[in-house]
Amino acid sequence: MLRDIVIAHQFGASEIVGAYNAAMTIPNTFILFMLTGIKDAFVPSYLKYESQKKGFAHLTNIVKGTFIIGLVISILGVLFSPFLISTFFPTFDSERKLAIYTSSVYFLSIFLVGVNAVYEGYFDANKKYSFSTFSQTVVVLSTIGSILFLSHFMGGYSIAFGYLMGTIISFLIKLFYFKPQQFIYWKQKINVDEVKRFYYVFIPVGLTTMVGQINLNISNFYAAQFGAEAISYVNYAFRLVSIPQAFFGVTVATIIFPLISKAKSEDNWSGFKAGIEKGLSIMFLFVSPSVAGLALLMEEIVQIVYERGAFDSVATAATSEVGYYYLGTVLFFSIQVIIAKGFYSLEKGNLILRIGIVSIFLNIIFGFLFTRWIGYKGLGLSSSVIGFIYTTLAFILL
Repeated sequence: MLRDIVIAHQFGASEIVGAYNAAMTIPNTFILFMLTGIKDAFVPSYLKYESQKKGFAHLTNIVKGTFIIGLVISILGVLFSPFLISTFFPTFDSERKLAIYTSSVYFLSIFLVGVNAVYEGYFDANKKYSFSTFSQTVVVLSTIGSILFLSHFMGGYSIAFGYLMGTIISFLIKLFYFKPQQFIYWKQKINVDEVKRFYYVFIPVGLTTMVGQINLNISNFYAAQFGAEAISYVNYAFRLVSIPQAFFGVTVATIIFPLISKAKSEDNWSGFKAGIEKGLSIMFLFVSPSVAGLALLMEEIVQIVYERGAFDSVATAATSEVGYYYLGTVLFFSIQVIIAKGFYSLEKGNLILRIGIVSIFLNIIFGFLFTRWIGYKGLGLSSSVIGFIYTTLAFILL
């Protein structure tokens, strides 16, 4: 939120922000694939091996395997960035150079993001949530610092540069926390079969986390038809209404996840069900009043959060209009986060992935229909409707 406030202050809802958001979401699809996906898959996997006193050896195998895979994705992403921008955002003209740069820099960071994610999963599995969160916060703070101190020289290029520097700093913090010689078992050969087994479980989980970002890419593609500013309005609104989900949803799910994973590993099914029930109850308790507050005070909240510097009253009005349509996503996807943890604990991520794939096709259809009806505001409505369908199907299936 602080990062978005700083971006709004420095650049408003200009074409710079539109180009950044559009270009960033492409590599961010893979970043979420590595970051959230690996964490969700690694926690139950690590706990299983730790019960056999092989936890750190397992960590070593996954770190080495993830580094190699992430490096390949980084290289290919940098090489294909110009093609991706030209294909998905052909209307970009003056923004094209910034978009290609942003995409390339984010892709370049992916191999370190993957390694960071494995260690953050390790910290979560050992209930060291604050350290895991801190290592991610460093990335955001670095981005903010880069915008504040370098935007006068680098303009919009400072945003992606700050993210890359933050990813490097986050990695170095983990390296010095463990001490280089104890970071992994350096001399241990990669157990290819063990890595394959992990990725067999991880890939459906990672692809599921990609679904939301793919849907955001689709939204940006439709929004680009109304101009780069429309991309800015859609992304600012989405970020704002996602705060309750990020604050309450992710927090509750992070705490519940090791509990239900442990219950599953012990075949304690009553404990597993009780953990899911507790997570959903707490989620409703926090998220429901948040949705009500946003519904009553959307424009005032947007004004307080964003309207300063280059972000003017016109941008506030446009962002608020989109925000109302996104409200359904707050409730439905917060619930879905808990349900998803149930699937991941059961190592059945492939099941919820199927629902995610359905949601992508629905988003293409609804995005097209609703934007023809009410313009770029229809993208928020499409996300809310899909959130309801996605969460209902996932709950029934679980």
